[in-house]
Amino acid sequence: MNQPNRLIHRRAKGDTITTKSVPSLREGTFVGDELKLSGGSHYVKSLDDAIVLFDDMVRSRSLYSAIDFNKLMGVVVRMNRSDVVISLYKNMERLRIPCNIYSFTILIKCICSCRKLSLTLSTFGKITKLGFHPDVVTFNTLLHGLCLKDRISEAVALFDLIWLKRDVHPMS
Repeated sequence: MNQPNRLIHRRAKGDTITTKSVPSLREGTFVGDELKLSGGSHYVKSLDDAIVLFDDMVRSRSLYSAIDFNKLMGVVVRMNRSDVVISLYKNMERLRIPCNIYSFTILIKCICSCRKLSLTLSTFGKITKLGFHPDVVTFNTLLHGLCLKDRISEAVALFDLIWLKRDVHPMS
């Protein structure tokens, strides 16, 4: 049975509107996703495909950027396999594959979904120690993690601190 694709509308360029087709998730099942990476296009239809692609990307590091690794991690997140994303990021760290703020935001989201708040907070600390500037999405993800663990007062205090400092850099 062929599953319908959802369309995401993008900015209009001139008189035309560009659209991107995104695989549909019916009843929480992952049906596959096409990734356009620096090293070429890849279709990932299972967790095994994602892990094989990750291993290939690690072997030919010079072809792939942090953005490419983030795209792959996003696919694994859509498979509802946050535990696998955390493991893959640990491998990236061990192999010294560069990450960016978006990489760490994906990691924080996955750690939060596994409800490991202490690891979430230490990862957030690591972000700032490495010189990255958390953006709105990073802070929102952290706030969500605090709320998931019923630490509402800490989430409110963090929100107030963010608001007072207004040190959040919006995504460009």
